[in-house]
Amino acid sequence: VIMIWIHVFATLTNRRYDMASAAFFTAILMMAINPMHLFNTGFQMSFLAVLTLSLLLPIVKKIYDGMFMGSIAVQAGLLPYTVYVFNYISLAAVLVNVPIIYLTAIIVPMGMFTMVTSFFFDSLSEVLMQSLGGLCTIMSKLNDMTVIDGITVFNIASPPLWIVTIYYLILLVFVSEDGRLLFIRKKYGMIKRLILCVVVTSLIFGYASGNHFKKYDLIFVDVGQGDCMHIRAGK
Repeated sequence: VIMIWIHVFATLTNRRYDMASAAFFTAILMMAINPMHLFNTGFQMSFLAVLTLSLLLPIVKKIYDGMFMGSIAVQAGLLPYTVYVFNYISLAAVLVNVPIIYLTAIIVPMGMFTMVTSFFFDSLSEVLMQSLGGLCTIMSKLNDMTVIDGITVFNIASPPLWIVTIYYLILLVFVSEDGRLLFIRKKYGMIKRLILCVVVTSLIFGYASGNHFKKYDLIFVDVGQGDCMHIRAGK
């Protein structure tokens, strides 16, 4: 909602709207109110989706300029995070995101309008809230319809954190406008130094974020007549 208001302000004042700048401003504003937002999965996924969309959309558009363009860019940005946190890959996400994005384009402005009307027109806002609830239910059902274990959704082990970090640093450093200019201008010396910096930073971050809980095993045993849980501590 904050990003939409920034976009409206930019349009009304004839200013350039930059998606990445608006996302960073919104993230900083939210964390100023509650710094713990940074550790919220929804917060992380939302801003990863927006930032990778702003970075990858121009590249995807050169290869494929169709209705799935935005969805492909978002999924390419979220895939490592989804695998690391939720341990699954969804092949149907690219397809189902298209109707969900269209529904979101209705739900968000409708929700903003409902917030305003709730101060003045109780009956109207009640009708709008019921309609919003119905649209959100449709969105959830669409998502559920595409989840078929072993066909559209596959379980997968989490990759090491340093690999995930390398992926996102490469996007940030080399897929950005400044990064693409390095390749166009053939600044190979700078590119090599940046690659080394990305790898070293990722390895340090991956090692520093490690914890002893990763050495533990949690095993569930269900034999029909009873079940148990076995916790095995690592050395």
